Amino acid sequence: MENCIQQLYEKAGVNSEDARRQAENLVSCEAKGIWSHGVGLAKRHLEDVVAGKINLTPNITVTRESASTAMIDGDNGLGTAVAVFAVKYAIEKAKKTGCASIGVTGGNHFGAGQYFAELAIAENMIIYIYTTGDATMVPFGGTKKYFGTNPYTYGAPAGKYPPYILDMATTLGAARKVQQCQMDGLPAPEGWGIDKYGNPTTDPQKILGEGAMLPFGGPKGFGIAGMVDIMGGVLNGSAYRDDICCMPVGSRKVNNGYFVQVIDIASFIDPKEFNRRMEIFAKDVCSNPPAPGFKEVFYPGYKNGRDRENAMKNGLLLNDTVIKSLEQTAALVNVKPSGVLELLQGGVSIA
Repeated sequence: MENCIQQLYEKAGVNSEDARRQAENLVSCEAKGIWSHGVGLAKRHLEDVVAGKINLTPNITVTRESASTAMIDGDNGLGTAVAVFAVKYAIEKAKKTGCASIGVTGGNHFGAGQYFAELAIAENMIIYIYTTGDATMVPFGGTKKYFGTNPYTYGAPAGKYPPYILDMATTLGAARKVQQCQMDGLPAPEGWGIDKYGNPTTDPQKILGEGAMLPFGGPKGFGIAGMVDIMGGVLNGSAYRDDICCMPVGSRKVNNGYFVQVIDIASFIDPKEFNRRMEIFAKDVCSNPPAPGFKEVFYPGYKNGRDRENAMKNGLLLNDTVIKSLEQTAALVNVKPSGVLELLQGGVSIA
């Protein structure tokens, strides 16, 4: 599967390393059951690449720096490439100083934050990622969309268990899921959105049009969304109001921001001891007796890690919607549907 996605990106002119990273990110999400940010997202990203809206040879530069901080300009590069650069830069700084904070501008939509969190987790580090986005959500009590879904990612290793990864939108659900409901002709989940007058609605068109999505937990989700805007927008000089653009649309240029913080566990505790304690924590949580209506209890990242492990052993099950999306993605780079099926079945490379 990764080979298929990678070759489609390479066919569009993306270099092999960036194409590989992009493929790993999307396929990893698909394997974890995070279909909203899985391989179906390749079509939307590749449309921008083919249209020439993304710089495939960016000059990613450090524009401001101290021992433990840096500001990075992604030069409108592919979101995954820019985010990987920023996280790796933060990791190297954290190895020297214990903690590092990196602000990023000039990047594009990078998909789910989990992939980048795992880069730090592999180095026995803890990571936070804040990402701003297009106006999608109302402030608590308001009727006009202002905030993006403003996803927040936190990751920490957990020894022999899947890492603890909290990767969530500050809306009640991902905007991609509402978009998928619209494409499938289905109503959005109850309580996720409002129309332009502030009335509850399950009509995806009204929510995504003049309406808006709602923050999770009312004022709590709203408060965290504001925190993400401050860290990913106000602090690093990126757009931070209702004019944010994280995916090129028409003549609009990307102006959103990321903020990455990495903590070296070794600066606080021996990593082996940390992971030992995390294993106890993980076992405690997962052994908690389930309440009526629940089959099991698990922490953020546990089920995703288990699903990915299962997919690695038994392969990915792709439904007709995903296959069709891949065929449409392939058409963007003039590859016939049969070529995609050959790649998925381990066939020859794209000529």
